[in-house]
Order: sequence, then C-alpha cells, then structure tokens
Amino acid sequence: MTAVSERQLDEYTQIRSLIEIPTLVSIAATADPAALEALRPSAEEIVSAAAAGDLVGYVGADRR
Repeated sequence: MTAVSERQLDEYTQIRSLIEIPTLVSIAATADPAALEALRPSAEEIVSAAAAGDLVGYVGADRR
C-alpha cells in the first residue's frame, strides 16, 4: 500500500466532490424514493466510518 499525504487526500476528496455531487443530485431528482431509502444503511455506515477516522471502513462501505 502506498502512503498518501494529507494534501493528496484533500485533492482526491475535491475531485470526487466535483464528480459525485452533481451526479447524485441528478439521480436523486429522478430516482424512486424506495430505492434511495434502501441506500440509507450504506450511507450511514460511510458517515460513521468517516466520523471515527476509520479509512478502511470508509473505503469498504463506499465501494458497496
């Protein structure tokens, strides 16, 4: 595993925000509410891992 600097993590986060936020806004506007609700457990797992500083848990939950 290659070490990633804080700066690189910030850059990755910024790039993901530029790509993912507009995409998710578009999807949310047209998606079935029940399908979105089914994603809630995964989203909560991502948020919990991030809040705990658990990078491995965060990445694992984010990839599901």
